[in-house]
Amino acid sequence: MQKVFVTGASGFVGLQLVARLRERGVSVRCLVRKSSRRASLEELGVEFVEGDVRDVEALRRGIDGVDTVFHIAGVISANTLDAFMDVNRDGCRNVARAIAESAGTKPVLISVSSQAAAGAGKKLSKAERVGREKYRSLIEEDLPDPFSPYGKSKLAGEKELRAYAAAIPITVLRPAIVFGEGDVATLPLFRIAKCSPCFWVPGYAERPFSYVYVQDLVTLLIKAAESGERLSADPDPQTPEERGRGIYFVSYPENFKFAVFGKMLGRAVGRRWTPVLRCPPLILLGYGAVAEIFKRRGRRVPLDLDKAREAIGGPWICSSEKAQKLLEFRPAADIQEEIARTARWYADRGLL
Repeated sequence: MQKVFVTGASGFVGLQLVARLRERGVSVRCLVRKSSRRASLEELGVEFVEGDVRDVEALRRGIDGVDTVFHIAGVISANTLDAFMDVNRDGCRNVARAIAESAGTKPVLISVSSQAAAGAGKKLSKAERVGREKYRSLIEEDLPDPFSPYGKSKLAGEKELRAYAAAIPITVLRPAIVFGEGDVATLPLFRIAKCSPCFWVPGYAERPFSYVYVQDLVTLLIKAAESGERLSADPDPQTPEERGRGIYFVSYPENFKFAVFGKMLGRAVGRRWTPVLRCPPLILLGYGAVAEIFKRRGRRVPLDLDKAREAIGGPWICSSEKAQKLLEFRPAADIQEEIARTARWYADRGLL
């Protein structure tokens, strides 16, 4: 890679990716909105194109002359399915269209989707269980079954990309739950671990979850750009092999029950012991319903109704075995160490 274009560059994952690319001496052009915070990007010495993923002309300007496009822009919270689709589905189509209509050699497109596009892990029948394992992690060949409006919009975006896969080299990454320095979505969990008398676990079932540290995700983004498998040119693949081609789940090799994750957060923020209590599903859904009212009034909420449903609808587990085998993907450190690093970042900025 010599010159790249990044959508969502001012966001959590995008900013970390741009910083890594600049460390490698890569020239970076960033798509930013008028309202985007640019100070951190300006310090990295990048070029700006003003617009958003609904602006095809801005995308064409951004793509001009680059060899790689990282499409990271998306929304994780919206009031309606149409609002999710407007960015997460149509944004993918607009980026791919801009590349397909560009002159000369087409840049590689790396698009960040989500595990939510594939749905929850599989519950095993008693005959299928090995030992005490009740669930199976998703793999890329599984038939997607998204649970939430967010997941449905992400899968719709993947389908838009498939329509251009014959003309453009495209790879899709589906990260598990991402945490790391600068993330506002998981910050409330660190605050609960630090300040609450106990750590609340959604529902009564002991369901595991998959996680990935943002720097590990960035590593795989770059590996995928350099040597990743590309999407099948079949816009509607029927076989598992074609369905999974060009897609990578991104997570730690191990899955962790949410109670275990909460205790790891507790250790990271300095607690010797983190009591765990289970939140009944009806209470969690009620909280989500009330939070939905505030969200629709423009307030940022840590948990809306869709996220509450997802929390009790798991297990949200996926396997990164394909990325490990084909791209030699390995987390840079133990998850406890990376959680601690994230907690120190929050603490140093007075966020805990």
